[in-house]
Amino acid sequence: MNRAMKTVSFSPMSTMAVIEYPSPKEKNATWYSEKELGSFKIVLKSDVAKCSQMLNESRFGFLSQDDAVDALGLESFLNRGLTKHIFWMKKVHLHTVLNEQARQRYLSAYSVEELAHSSVISSTWSRKRSHLIAVMHLGCNATEDDL
Repeated sequence: MNRAMKTVSFSPMSTMAVIEYPSPKEKNATWYSEKELGSFKIVLKSDVAKCSQMLNESRFGFLSQDDAVDALGLESFLNRGLTKHIFWMKKVHLHTVLNEQARQRYLSAYSVEELAHSSVISSTWSRKRSHLIAVMHLGCNATEDDL
């Protein structure tokens, strides 16, 4: 059998698209303004304070299902140590994936499966945490198969 080898060729001429920097008006219409970002932070701080007060006033830390659902997503901000830990874990995950990409690039041996495996291993904590939040949100009646 005589199979033709696959080849890649490049044009001797390259083209470049020039993209103009957006005007301040376009930028403001596209992105959140500093005022909006500041407002988001104020609302987050307020929500965390309310959640913290609700936990402190609840009997033995037990919350109604409605209160627990309202608190979802805020739990990582209730404790400075937990906030730092989650930030650190996200950073470790990012560097794990980037290091695996760099390793594959260096070896010229690209494997989507190995990259995915590295990501899965380093994000196990996040998936478990997300599962617990989802179970809580579904009313504690869900199993891992329901998610």
